Amino acid sequence: MRHGLEWQSCLQLADGVTSTLLDRATGELVRVRSRYIIACDGAGSTVRDSLGIAMDGPEGIANFMTIHFEANLRSILGDYLGILYFLFGPGLNGTLIAYDVEKTWVLMHPCSPDSTPEDFDEATCRAAILAAVGVPVPDLQIKGVKGWKMSAQIARTYRDGNVFLAGDAGHRFPPTGGLGLNTGIGDIDNLAWKIAAVEAGWAAPEMLESYEPERRIIAQTNMGQSLANTFRLGVLFEALGYGADRTVDEATFRSRLADPESRTKIDEAVTFQKDHFDSLRLQLGFAYGDVLKDDDTLPISQFTPKCVVGARLPHVEFADGRSTLELVDPNGLTLIAGAMAGDLTALAAGLKAPLIQKTEGADFHVPGEAWSARMGLEPQGAVLVRPDGHILAITSSGGAEGVQHLAAALSTYLATPVAAALTGVA
Repeated sequence: MRHGLEWQSCLQLADGVTSTLLDRATGELVRVRSRYIIACDGAGSTVRDSLGIAMDGPEGIANFMTIHFEANLRSILGDYLGILYFLFGPGLNGTLIAYDVEKTWVLMHPCSPDSTPEDFDEATCRAAILAAVGVPVPDLQIKGVKGWKMSAQIARTYRDGNVFLAGDAGHRFPPTGGLGLNTGIGDIDNLAWKIAAVEAGWAAPEMLESYEPERRIIAQTNMGQSLANTFRLGVLFEALGYGADRTVDEATFRSRLADPESRTKIDEAVTFQKDHFDSLRLQLGFAYGDVLKDDDTLPISQFTPKCVVGARLPHVEFADGRSTLELVDPNGLTLIAGAMAGDLTALAAGLKAPLIQKTEGADFHVPGEAWSARMGLEPQGAVLVRPDGHILAITSSGGAEGVQHLAAALSTYLATPVAAALTGVA
């Protein structure tokens, strides 16, 4: 691994990509040949822009200057420990983010669209931080300042040849709800095993075409929720007496807090922000495909694991304290079978894809109701799980017909003719 290199451009060839990198220390241009590029270079992705991939959606919803500083605020916070501290009231508003309560902080300071980091010198930053904290901070050190625009955008395409966009390079969300990071991790979780499978020869290159349709719709959903969370904050601003310019005077602010009727409205406005912080269905309950489309009408805090194709394998705790999730092989396919499913691995003897089987009663034990019953399967049933933990196919009753169903689903997804190998039929 080499540090201090800056990606400049790339040339795509039939069997790979040649990137030109700049060594920022020496000025030397370095050329690197690779099969693929995964652009994880952030919201202002140079890779995305060099390919001419447009972003769809509103840009510049709000502008902030992020002030990175070091200080130990533990004694100041006392028992009020958290990660995000939203600042409301007369004077400075914004958000304090605690990366390490005793050292590393960021202040998200609202600013005008034409503000620059140069406008936020040492004295300005110190004054802003002291206003946010409310008391002197003797060990305060300003480490850096950087501006950013809040946007709600998704790349028009996630792929150009052998170049893939992932994370903020493919989608830019408002930070309200914290959905951006998990969406980015989901991108890589989805893409990495597919590239590995293609390179190992047990999936065809065409399988990589599934990356964009699976992940882009997840980004659209999460972007919409992030944007909704941003607008929900407006209800709280209104309850606190803020004007259209998002400022409030001392007298109005204090009277709203003191008046019982106004205070009730404020409490209701705070409760209205629940989706900002509780979105488990979006974080864990998403599925590839439309099998859970009806769940879109449910509150995003309501998550009920379901054993359906495209969803994450549901967690079930074993008698020994382990989880079904621990059975999933990150390097291959996993067949989790009911107690009466029999040994299905012999049927996959001709399959190139790595496949392991875990059988209830032999490899794991579930107290109470059987695992297969909890999944809605017969004891002969089985679930085929991808390396990223999502369900690829299900057979409810096993047998030759069930195995052929699994084989067909696997063949279609991997874009390679493996059905005959999995069924043992030439």
